[in-house]
Amino acid sequence: MPSSESLASPDLKFPPVRVNGSLTRLDLETLMMRSTQRPQPEEASSALEDSNYDMLGDGVMDVSDDEAHTASIASTDAPTPDDTSDEFTDDEADYEMGDRGLQDSIYSSQAEPPEQQSDARPALAGEDSTLTEVPSYLSGSESSWRITLDEQPTDNDEVVQGGNVIQSSTDYTDELPQVFSRYGCEEVRLSVKAALSKHPLPPPDSYKILYIGMPERWAEDITTTQIAMALGAYPSLSKSVMVRGQVEPYVPVPQVSRCTGLEVVTSRGKPTRIVAKLEDGKQLEFSYSTAAHSLDRPDLVIMCHRTQPHSPTEREAIDFARTIFAYARIPCIELAQVIPHGIPSLIEDPAALQVHVEGRDDSNTDYELKAVLPLNHRGFSRLDPSQLNRHLAYISPRLMTARDKKDSTKAQASWFGGKIKTFTKKIGLQLPSARTLISALVLCVLIPALFQGAAFAPMLLQKASRSVSASSVLSEGENIDPSITPVASESSRLVTSISSSFTPTAMGALTVVPASLKHPSKKLKTEDGKIGSFELQATGDHQFILRPSKAFSSRRKRPQLQIQIARQSQQVPIRYNRTMTGEYIVDLEHKYPYDKFNVSIATHSKPLLRQSFEVMLGHNKSMLEQFMDNARSGLMSTQDALRNVSLMATQHMQTYMDVRDIDVAGASEQMQQVRRKIQEQLQTKSRLAKQIPGAAWVGLREATAPVRTSRAMKRARMNALRLRCKMEMAAGLSGKDGEEKQSWACSKVKGYM
Repeated sequence: MPSSESLASPDLKFPPVRVNGSLTRLDLETLMMRSTQRPQPEEASSALEDSNYDMLGDGVMDVSDDEAHTASIASTDAPTPDDTSDEFTDDEADYEMGDRGLQDSIYSSQAEPPEQQSDARPALAGEDSTLTEVPSYLSGSESSWRITLDEQPTDNDEVVQGGNVIQSSTDYTDELPQVFSRYGCEEVRLSVKAALSKHPLPPPDSYKILYIGMPERWAEDITTTQIAMALGAYPSLSKSVMVRGQVEPYVPVPQVSRCTGLEVVTSRGKPTRIVAKLEDGKQLEFSYSTAAHSLDRPDLVIMCHRTQPHSPTEREAIDFARTIFAYARIPCIELAQVIPHGIPSLIEDPAALQVHVEGRDDSNTDYELKAVLPLNHRGFSRLDPSQLNRHLAYISPRLMTARDKKDSTKAQASWFGGKIKTFTKKIGLQLPSARTLISALVLCVLIPALFQGAAFAPMLLQKASRSVSASSVLSEGENIDPSITPVASESSRLVTSISSSFTPTAMGALTVVPASLKHPSKKLKTEDGKIGSFELQATGDHQFILRPSKAFSSRRKRPQLQIQIARQSQQVPIRYNRTMTGEYIVDLEHKYPYDKFNVSIATHSKPLLRQSFEVMLGHNKSMLEQFMDNARSGLMSTQDALRNVSLMATQHMQTYMDVRDIDVAGASEQMQQVRRKIQEQLQTKSRLAKQIPGAAWVGLREATAPVRTSRAMKRARMNALRLRCKMEMAAGLSGKDGEEKQSWACSKVKGYM
């Protein structure tokens, strides 16, 4: 060996040192070393040289953290356990599970037990990575765990019937599970059924979901996420937003409300409306006359079935709520935490999303329907988003109105254009008279337009010369001195994005309003890297976007913003939607002329943030355009008002008819009772009237009996009879002889003698 080599690498010797046996069982990557030889558990290392370790060089570390054992997450198609972005939401306040997941990942990165290291094969490719290993239930393609419904045509050309078997007793080699044995069939299968529209549902501006039944938070989260994915599954999505320099489809964030209980309101013993008590203390009232365009009307109702059966009162309230929702055409989907076998079967509805339990005793016979049950939340999250979008389109006809109106407008425009072309061909534009007439019409239109432009030119120049100023106010709750006004005047926090409708003159007139501090000697201590802020970008005449900075959007906890807009010291009503990336799309509810608006945003939870902007919004429409817009909006509001009035009139008429029926029935019953009482009184009086003469005659005879039966009275009576008989004989009314006919008086006299 040359001397140069011996000098460059001298042979160093170290004294023997005892090494703990547990050192050989540590993770080599944790020690940032690589072992050339892994000792068996029974081999004990007695010296440092027995365990030959080499330090990792820079070349190895430049290639990969783990020698290319970890596959790239971006190269995997299926979901992996490393992607935990769907485990958290923007509004989560509790992040204990995040720390636990971090610990689990640390524990999983430790070395395997000694008895498994000898059999472990070396990782040679990206597919052998344990960090990006796909779970067993996701080991196949996406179709292996995604539920895709088989579509069958129906009588309606616009609707197809979807269905797929999700569970069958033929999958079990052992005896039938107890949950299936209750149906008393040899073979049982569970199928998902739903009606699908052939036209997908375009994403609406906002989407409200009402949960009834207080589901678990995890069930609510996966259900809401699945609905959001379905709303974004529109094939030709025209709306888009800019997220971190990339154009992504615009999907509204569903607004979720939780119902804690249902209350049935009755009128004259009949249920008339249902009141839903929300978790935030508000109440939503639904009845047969619920307006189709009400602000509190939800776009979708999720009825969640409990694991335990409902009480009779709750069951009646839920049944009546189903009736009200069906009458008001509010779409409803019934789900459960687990498929509730044993509950009363639901009503079979071909249009609804349901689970059909079918059974048969022989493989040669057809399946028969045994029960209709709600789908579980896990199964709902596995549905194909595009098919779920079409199901929502079928059960939500109100949301399809905008698309139908747009199609009809295009059809009318094409029809009108065709008519104009036909008309121009018929009249022949080559005629001199037609040219003269057209020229006169053009002059009649241009002359008033020129006068109007000259009148409005000073106003437009004044508006164009206005400057767009913006100031940002930022405060940090922990580091703010009470004597310092939380105003930051850095130019980096100003509004840098202006609407494309602004002129270059307006862009050049952009001025910065310096913030006024109470104590100029002190400076506000803010760190943009830790807190972050928002940028405002005007995207329309009455719309702008609040985009968070990179520091703010990278935070795990992003609080809810409170947005207020003022114009000329007057509060401006707004509506806004928050996207999945944390951006806020703000729309003004009313239309305003071109003017300055003050925008203020603030948070009430950490990290504390306060910011204010000044932005120019509004329209530069002429009086005629404003008049046409007002007339159009007035016509729409009049139609809505007439529709609501007709619904209210129908409800009042129905109530009046019910009251009238009740009053007529009560009056007729009362008349019958009065008639019966009068008849009873008449019968009693007639009976008494008949008894009075007889009783009086009997009493009179008894009173006069002593006088009538006395001897003197009998003698006087006989004398009277004799006198009468003589008079009758003299008159010839009675015969003188005994053989002739005798009168009554003569017969009495002769009989007495």
